[in-house]
Amino acid sequence: MVSYDVSALFTSIPIDTAIKVIRRRLEEDTTLPNRTELSPDQIIQLLQFCLETTYFVCKGTFYGQIRGAPMGSPVSPAVADLVMEDFEKKALNSSPVIPEVWYRYVDDTFTVLPSHSIDIFTQHINSIDSNIQFTIEPEADDKLPFLDICILKNEDGSLTTKVYRKPTHTNQYLNFTSNHHLEHKRSVVRTLFNRAETLVSRPEDKVKEIAHIKKVLTVNGYKRWAFHIPQKTERTKDKDSKGEQKSTKYPVCLPYVSGVTEKVQRIFGKYEVNSYLKPYNTLKSLLVRPKDKPQKEKMCGVVYQLECQDCSSRYVGETARALRTRFKEHTNSAIWQHVNETKHSFTLEEVKILDKEPKDLKRKIREALHIHRDRPDLNRDAGREIPANLLQLASRDLHGRGN
Repeated sequence: MVSYDVSALFTSIPIDTAIKVIRRRLEEDTTLPNRTELSPDQIIQLLQFCLETTYFVCKGTFYGQIRGAPMGSPVSPAVADLVMEDFEKKALNSSPVIPEVWYRYVDDTFTVLPSHSIDIFTQHINSIDSNIQFTIEPEADDKLPFLDICILKNEDGSLTTKVYRKPTHTNQYLNFTSNHHLEHKRSVVRTLFNRAETLVSRPEDKVKEIAHIKKVLTVNGYKRWAFHIPQKTERTKDKDSKGEQKSTKYPVCLPYVSGVTEKVQRIFGKYEVNSYLKPYNTLKSLLVRPKDKPQKEKMCGVVYQLECQDCSSRYVGETARALRTRFKEHTNSAIWQHVNETKHSFTLEEVKILDKEPKDLKRKIREALHIHRDRPDLNRDAGREIPANLLQLASRDLHGRGN
């Protein structure tokens, strides 16, 4: 048993090769007109734009990615998979050694080869394309890790599987006492038990895996009752009185605020609106800053506060454009009137960013919430009109994001 892994697959894919492969697949697809009105040339043009216009900023300098598919782009996994399909066809059709087994998942491949042919086959697949190079991991002690499973070879030649954990695995999972919704904690239990059920092949190994899961989760604060996973019932499509399918109600994403989100969920449930929860204000959001901090005056899509340099007067506003542009436009606002009457001053350097929100409606709502909470004296109105009960509910936890 041998495992092959492509070194840095996404960033190793030649863009010109990817374009050729995908163009050929599009032209061969006779069902394409049934799914889209775009021609293969138009799709390729859009794809090239996605793959060839990848830029980032580091210490104020702009860089362009000149090689490979961009990491994190939604299109990259599909591009990588199509290129690898084309690659493996060429490699296997021209190989002097045909593997007995070849199972690939994106860039990881499980292979069974005669031991004396491993070097020959490895040299062959690494000669197909200089950009796509494989590392190799042969079996050791009749074991081979592959993805999340450990494949074991028995004396009779059969294979069994277990859950694979790296030597550095810490057995730390979402702690039961953490500030997360109960459903998130149940999903941890559900996932681990489901993995034991599907990846472990022998009954006796399955019993050991489940015992290990319970022991580890207990250390992470989980109670006994949390190990009971209710069976999911198959959902039937809702139909109205005429037997026709009801219109789809899209789920709503809610930030998790303990004691508040549960009540909102129950209200949505009465109207058959499903919701899912998203934690916010996490350690990652507070500590991790992978991108350069933008200059304040160049920031767009923000809720901001202006404070007079000579008194305590304040103004809260929002803008979709650069803050510097919006600041210059305040010559005809209550701020200009305050400056004209009192001879006081406002400076762009002292502007405070209260929130960042690219979507107009959400930004205007957050502006109204800040005005409701802080009562700035220079605002002539309260911003977007929001029902009083929602204002009271949201303003209690307003600073959870952005401040």
